[in-house]
Amino acid sequence: TGYPYDGWSIEQLASESSLAMIDIVSFQKQDYPGYRPKRGNGSKSNNTFPLGDCNTYKFVAKHNVAQEEHACYCDMCQDKYVSRYFDYASSLGTFGVGNGGHLAY
Repeated sequence: TGYPYDGWSIEQLASESSLAMIDIVSFQKQDYPGYRPKRGNGSKSNNTFPLGDCNTYKFVAKHNVAQEEHACYCDMCQDKYVSRYFDYASSLGTFGVGNGGHLAY
């Protein structure tokens, strides 16, 4: 992404907050209607600036369960949209997913 954002250690921060990264994609401004990049503070905080290369990070919540594959019936895992991401992450070897379940961290 670039300075200063690459210094945020977003994957580590997410992990410390019980999140697991499942994907990084190129940021697409058109996916966020009304988005206007602004500076965080100071006299120029309302001024916009041109976007450089940046990313969108995708996360899922980690579950506190046994360290083995299992058939999970929690609401989140039963949601077809979320389940699709568990399957995607499994295909990347991020965490084990089988029969609608997931591997805990």
